[in-house]
Amino acid sequence: MTKTKRLNQLQDELAENIQSILVKNGWSQQDLADKLKKNKSHISQILHSKVNLTLGLIVEIEVALGEKIMNLDEKRHLKN
Repeated sequence: MTKTKRLNQLQDELAENIQSILVKNGWSQQDLADKLKKNKSHISQILHSKVNLTLGLIVEIEVALGEKIMNLDEKRHLKN
């Protein structure tokens, strides 16, 4: 898998995770935007995988949602 494909895959997974949590909690994009002090269009870009999320923004989103959106705790066998 190429770097670009992997990045796109991760962005899509994060967007899906965020959207799922929003739906589960009955939140709108505007609700999340308000919590993050960002505009709704930025949230829309995140949910459509148009933004390259930084670790800082991922953590901000997790804190706002009260849930993890990315799990790095899985043990994986890495090939060198």
